[in-house]
Amino acid sequence: MTTTDPKRAALVNALMERDLYEMLDVPRDAGDQEILAAIARRTEWVEETPMKHRDREAEMHWLAWAERALVNDPEIRAEYDAALDRKAAAEARAVESRQRVRKLRVARDQLARREARRAVPVEQPKKKAATR
Repeated sequence: MTTTDPKRAALVNALMERDLYEMLDVPRDAGDQEILAAIARRTEWVEETPMKHRDREAEMHWLAWAERALVNDPEIRAEYDAALDRKAAAEARAVESRQRVRKLRVARDQLARREARRAVPVEQPKKKAATR
């Protein structure tokens, strides 16, 4: 379910910079009340933690986005969840691909070693000359 609204698509893309569920420490199937409680806890933490003004503002901005995306607009949440699923699948494919490449390199190196052993002629022991 991807949107054709460019503003909504831009919002979902911006939200992909950070996992909101992880930021709030809630499961992906959390209900609205659980998410709102997590946002309240995180807001309190941000307000009590000493940090630079711009960092505090950035955190508060993320919390506002989290509330909008996860609680206020079910369509954005559905798109965000789908985008998270796509990102996780892409990361899993990348890990699998790297593992496959690693296995292929090991096999290539083993084959090269076998071929190298085969290519080097084994010296035959020299026959001793008969002494008279």
